[in-house]
Amino acid sequence: MVPRMRFRETVDAAGPTHRLVTRPSSDVDDRAADGLIGIENRVVAVAMEYGTAVHLDVDPGHGQFELLQRALTRVPDRDRVFVDSDHEYRGALPADRSTIDALLDVPDDDRWAYSDRLFALEAVAVLTEQSWTYRSVPHETHIRELNVTGQDELLADLADMLERVPGTDIVAVGDSV
Repeated sequence: MVPRMRFRETVDAAGPTHRLVTRPSSDVDDRAADGLIGIENRVVAVAMEYGTAVHLDVDPGHGQFELLQRALTRVPDRDRVFVDSDHEYRGALPADRSTIDALLDVPDDDRWAYSDRLFALEAVAVLTEQSWTYRSVPHETHIRELNVTGQDELLADLADMLERVPGTDIVAVGDSV
């Protein structure tokens, strides 16, 4: 069984329907479009097209933490989606999309941004008014989950985007990989 991140009960009521599976070639840089980070960023970008908000659990040591504090809304305890989150922020979509994209992006020549993206960005969730569509723990590549209940178009868009990415697939929960 794949370990799951801890979501508040109100958000966790809808379990994952699919998982993002990535096994890029060892000669592909994680930051490349077909690398571990690049693939997740592409999936988040598609999920944001269908979402209304993004929640980020960010370590205060993140290099862009001050930008995050200024640009996004700190989530009060009662509204957090991550259990035990100390620094959870919410970005509204589409208004805060550019800030969220900047936090997820890793320039090729910035090893600190790479470390921030994998380890200081502790959890990501793309939400809709009804539920969530994508959630992950970036440094745990086996915890990249989708909830596409009633969102066949989102699933089709993700499958279409990923069909040209070797070693990557969207797999229904319960299916073997």
